[in-house]
Amino acid sequence: MQNTRIQVNSGSLVDGVKKDIDGARYGLITYTADLRDYVGAAAQLSDENGSVEMAVNGAFSGTPENVYIDEPTTGWTNSAISGTWDFGSTTITPQGGTESIDATATGDGDQALLERASSISLSAYSAFSGYIYIASINDSKHDVEIEVRLAGVTIGTSVSLKDYIDVGVIGDWQQFAIPKVDMGLNGSTIDQVVFTTLVTSGVGPNYYLDTINIEETGGAAYTFAPAKGVVFELLTVQYTFLDNITVIEPAKMMSATLANGIRVRTRIGGITRFSALIPDFNAWLGLGVDISSTIYGATDTTLKFTSDIPGTFQRLCGDDGDTYSVVINDDMSGITSFKTLVRGRILLNGA
Repeated sequence: MQNTRIQVNSGSLVDGVKKDIDGARYGLITYTADLRDYVGAAAQLSDENGSVEMAVNGAFSGTPENVYIDEPTTGWTNSAISGTWDFGSTTITPQGGTESIDATATGDGDQALLERASSISLSAYSAFSGYIYIASINDSKHDVEIEVRLAGVTIGTSVSLKDYIDVGVIGDWQQFAIPKVDMGLNGSTIDQVVFTTLVTSGVGPNYYLDTINIEETGGAAYTFAPAKGVVFELLTVQYTFLDNITVIEPAKMMSATLANGIRVRTRIGGITRFSALIPDFNAWLGLGVDISSTIYGATDTTLKFTSDIPGTFQRLCGDDGDTYSVVINDDMSGITSFKTLVRGRILLNGA
């Protein structure tokens, strides 16, 4: 790369260097870089079957596989791979049953193992769910991860529970719901679920776990993922709702009341760069999303939200498995339509 620096004659002379009043050095910098060509592109998020309609019932139903309710849970045994875990704790009121898993004495790298008596195929299941109670946590220093294994060998990828909860909720049970596709799982066979406490410095987080299930249905995931070899620079996201209402209530999602909320997430290079839980319109507006279009009819209303990506863009690389996803964890089948469109550009050459 070739560059040229030109100093301009403005400001005052200090020690032979031109400076403005604030003391900053000023000048014109020019450089040459590889030419990059782009083509504009847009795509709707879709589920694993290609459907783009997100007004669906994403609430958990059917018969789940109970991984943990109390100690012991039929068909599963619990043990500490490392650290101190209490699998029959009565210290706090459990979310369900009479006991919970106490992880308040765990430190960095400590792991809890929940093991099934025999392996189970995930082909008939859609998601992992559970509840976490946070007594104290430092968002920048603490994490809790979940992964699954078969005979001690990790299957898919581990994910952070922080991507599926609100870490600001202290002293109350909150649900996490993780679509199996987020863990790189489909029809995989597993026999172990492992939780890991991570601490970068200082003491560890204080938390409890309870009511852990492998859900038969629910957790409808809609994703945009560039194809292999494609680099997509994400610029804006548009969320469009249609429902047979004429008055918009900020505390709802059109006519739907969401108990669990919509999970929006960007994953780049195997790391979650952005994650938010949206229970209603107020929460969406609180994230800086703008209402870009509203159409009122005699019986129906169309509402479009537009979210500009902070900074210039977010680069999603198909070769790295990068994704932008929206997960529905409630019954939204009562509204007429909900769709999500990503807009940006495809890099044709350069890096």
